[in-house]
Amino acid sequence: MKKLILTLGIIIAVAMTGISTVQAATSTAELTASSTTVKPGDTFTVTLSASCEGGVALVSGTEENDGFRVNYDSSKLELVSKEAKGFVDLNEEATSGTICLLGSSVSFKTGDVYVLTFKAKSEATGDAQISTTSLIITDFDDEETTIDGKSVTVEIKDDEDTPSTP
Repeated sequence: MKKLILTLGIIIAVAMTGISTVQAATSTAELTASSTTVKPGDTFTVTLSASCEGGVALVSGTEENDGFRVNYDSSKLELVSKEAKGFVDLNEEATSGTICLLGSSVSFKTGDVYVLTFKAKSEATGDAQISTTSLIITDFDDEETTIDGKSVTVEIKDDEDTPSTP
C-alpha cells in the first residue's frame, strides 16, 4: 500500500509540475539589406524586423540608450529616408551616422519595424556597415526580451572593381 501511495504521489507531482510550467515567449530581431553589393550612387534599403511567439507589442531600446540606435558609416552612406512600419516613430531626429529610433504600439507576430533607405556616396568604395544597438522586444504579456545589436555589411564596388566574366 505504501508503494502504491508513493507511486501515485510521484505521478501527481510530475503532472502538477508540467501544468504549472510557463514558457517565456521567444523573441528575435533581424537586420537585412536589399542588396549586399551596390555601386557608388545606388540606393538600397535596410530592414529591421522582429518576431515574437506572443506577438510584438513594443520595440524599444535599453534605458541607457533611451531608445535604440542605428549606426552607419556616414563617410560612405547617406540616409535618404526612414519609415516606421506599423507604429508611430516617436523620434524624427537623425544625425550623421546615428539614427535614434523609438518604438510604440506594434501589433504583429513577425514583421518589419523600420525600413531605412541609404544611398552609397559617389566617391565611396569598400565595406559599409549598418548596425543597431541593443533593443528590447515586449510581447502582449509584457514579457521583455533584450536582443543584442544586429549588423549588416554592404560592399560598395564600382564597375572597375567587378571582375569580368569570360
